[in-house]
Amino acid sequence: MPELVMYIEGERHVIACLEQSAMNALDLKPPFNRVYEDMMRIEEIIFFSSGRRGGGSWKRLSPVTIQRREQQGIYGDSILFATGQLFDSLTERSAKWQVKYIGKERMEFGTKRPNAWMHQEGYQFPSKGNRPGRRIPKRPFIKFLDSDFDRWQSWITKYLTDMFGKETEETQIIALDDIQVS
Repeated sequence: MPELVMYIEGERHVIACLEQSAMNALDLKPPFNRVYEDMMRIEEIIFFSSGRRGGGSWKRLSPVTIQRREQQGIYGDSILFATGQLFDSLTERSAKWQVKYIGKERMEFGTKRPNAWMHQEGYQFPSKGNRPGRRIPKRPFIKFLDSDFDRWQSWITKYLTDMFGKETEETQIIALDDIQVS
């Protein structure tokens, strides 16, 4: 019967790599910390481009909104920067309102800034008497692309498998005489 006979020299090295990979899989904090830093970098790009990253810009502020902000002492037409708290919560480590959890098996990133969700999703205020309710347009500020998720996945995969790329002379897969017939 034709058969291929193979064996591994340096099995201790292979076992050590498997054990290290298993240990890494139990604690993903190192790659999650890298992802967290990248998310903050992306948020800065999103804010400074008025939401343009990934297509489309945020809707401009209405003249009524600009006038109301000026009455509150907030000047200019920059979008989602009135107090800077939303921006800070997504771009500065440990900022007020920031949601950051990095555990061994999962991570969370976002903001608890009051009313931030209204801008992320858009919101229609109820009407008051004869006046229609004002509308906050959707201005998604947490917006990651497929390429971001692909990059993060590659970092995690590399963290889990990097030790296998460090082949030594001790580890070789050896095929004996291609095919042996018994």
